[in-house]
Amino acid sequence: MKTRSFSRFDTSLKACFFIAERDRGWEDCQITKISRKGMGVTFLTEEKITLDSLINLKVYTSQESDYFTVTGTLKWIESYKNTFLGGVELSEILDEPKWLQLIYFIKHPRENHTSTIKSIEPHDIKGKFHAPPPQKVVLPATKLEQIKAILNYKIL
Repeated sequence: MKTRSFSRFDTSLKACFFIAERDRGWEDCQITKISRKGMGVTFLTEEKITLDSLINLKVYTSQESDYFTVTGTLKWIESYKNTFLGGVELSEILDEPKWLQLIYFIKHPRENHTSTIKSIEPHDIKGKFHAPPPQKVVLPATKLEQIKAILNYKIL
C-alpha cells in the first residue's frame, strides 16, 4: 500500500472552483480535507465534473477578502446526494509560509488573526480623513518555529 507523502487534515473551508471547459464562472465548493499536495472537495453543483479536469480553486481563509488560489487536477469524483465529492491533486506543493498560515487558521477558525487594509475604515475628524493605527498582532510561535529557533541558537 502506498503511503502518503504529506499529512492530511480534516477541515471545512469555504472555496470556489473554476473549470475553463465548463465556461460557467466561479462555482461554490467546500474543502473537506487538505494536505500540501491535495484537497478533498465537495462540489456544490449538480453537473458532474469530468476526471482529469484542470481545476482552479479560490480557498478562503478568514473572510472573502482573504484567500489564496491553487490549481490542480481532478483525480477522482463520486456523487453524493445533490453534490459531488472529489479529490484534487495540486499542480504545485503548497509553500511553507502559506501552509503554516493555513494550518494555523484551520486550528483557530474563530479568531480574527490580522487586520487587513480593507477592514480599516477612515474616520472624519475636523474634515481630515485618517485611518486608526494598526494594532500590533502577535501570533504565538508554532512548534515548528520553536524547533527552528532552538536549532538556530548559537552560543557566543
